[in-house]
Amino acid sequence: MAEESAIVALIEPSGDHLPLHIVQVDDFEGWLATCSPHQKAWLQSSGYKGKAGTVAMLPGAGGEVEAAVLGVEDDKAIWDYAAAADALPAGQYRLSGDSTPGAGEVAALGWALAGYVFERYKKSEKPRPELGWPQDCDRDRVTATVEAIYLARDLVNTPAADLGPAELAAAAREVAESFGAEYSEIVGDDLVTANYPMIHAV
Repeated sequence: MAEESAIVALIEPSGDHLPLHIVQVDDFEGWLATCSPHQKAWLQSSGYKGKAGTVAMLPGAGGEVEAAVLGVEDDKAIWDYAAAADALPAGQYRLSGDSTPGAGEVAALGWALAGYVFERYKKSEKPRPELGWPQDCDRDRVTATVEAIYLARDLVNTPAADLGPAELAAAAREVAESFGAEYSEIVGDDLVTANYPMIHAV
């Protein structure tokens, strides 16, 4: 599930994707001055102030959607990118604008984490926005981090009726086997022998 969800949220980049301008809060007024007159008028009339974690769609000269803008506290504000993934309409986006090293990885991680949906009992049919992988991004690192967090969220969200000690042990064993790690279980009365009497009592 984790790998599938991460792939849904993050896709191969393309020049056809809608630009998502990343603007730091302190730089918003300066960025606004560079916008086209109709975009500037649109943002001002809609009351958009570029606050952290907020987004706005930008119209083209003919009224069509041309781009989007996201306000961020700074390039490391992972949850501002996550907020964008929740707030933007379904579509395909690419980061636009200057950024510091590592910002793309932060953006990808925030976006993917926002895309998490617990689907064990019911599949989500809600279309979600997708982000093209940023250029300065370690895809393997982001994917591994997302998969680990998705697994933890799945375990937390699974009710106790479907996640007892045996099921939790199976999940741990699966992770160990996938990385070639050693794994062992202490079950039943062996817990007492191993000096875990309280766990045995539970």
